[in-house]
Amino acid sequence: MIHIEEELWPYIEETVDDQKQQQIEAHLETCAQCFDRYLALLDQWEAPGHLADSFTEATIDKLNVQQVLPQKDGQKTSSSISREVKTISHYLLAAGLTILLMASGIFQGVLHVTDKTNIHSRPSMADSLMQKTDSWLTQLIKGEDQ
Repeated sequence: MIHIEEELWPYIEETVDDQKQQQIEAHLETCAQCFDRYLALLDQWEAPGHLADSFTEATIDKLNVQQVLPQKDGQKTSSSISREVKTISHYLLAAGLTILLMASGIFQGVLHVTDKTNIHSRPSMADSLMQKTDSWLTQLIKGEDQ
């Protein structure tokens, strides 16, 4: 078997054309020796555009400046209090409207209207679909017999 070890660096650095890349990938799928060499070369390879050593410290410093100072135990911010009040008021409004609609009989009226439409007198969509499928299959089988 022909090995492609000398072609692995250009493949790793992505300097080969698409056709050559596909050939190398196909070979790596079948050749364990070249695949092991490829993995070893990947361990040695460093990505281009290495970050400066000061990048991490500068990023952490920016995060520390933007970070909100933690509140003392038991203290809540005004935004969290207003959010809680808003949530509770929405729940109370929804519960109140539900009770009002139930007491006024609106829900009962909706149920009464749907009873009058005789929903149960029509076949269900699933039954209709099953009947059409059965009819189609019957015609198909009859066509094969002839």
